[in-house]
Amino acid sequence: MRKTRIPYVTWNIERGVQYDRIVDALEALKPDIVILQEVDRYCRRSGNRDVASDLARTAGILVYSVHLESGGTDALRQRQLAEVLGAEAQQDSAPSIVAGDFNNSASFPSVLQGARRSWFCRSVRLSHW
Repeated sequence: MRKTRIPYVTWNIERGVQYDRIVDALEALKPDIVILQEVDRYCRRSGNRDVASDLARTAGILVYSVHLESGGTDALRQRQLAEVLGAEAQQDSAPSIVAGDFNNSASFPSVLQGARRSWFCRSVRLSHW
């Protein structure tokens, strides 16, 4: 079986406050997949921009932003993840990756347990279970 390499970047961009440096790095790395965490949307500290959308336009990358609320309840995060998975299920049959900061801890394992029972989570590995 032939192994295929897929260049990817996973990066906590700390709200995107160093936007130009982030763009430069992504353009230099030329990843096929970009997974970003801690991405601001219309916050003063990052120039009141939608950082994910601006990166998509500037760096020429496809962005699907997932952020489950850290201040919400487990039930809220479950609903948010179900919405993401529902939208993803309506896409074409190409392989998909849903990744990011799910704000999920060992004390709230049910957020991803629900997803694990779906078609999506055949490949989810949850090390603390």
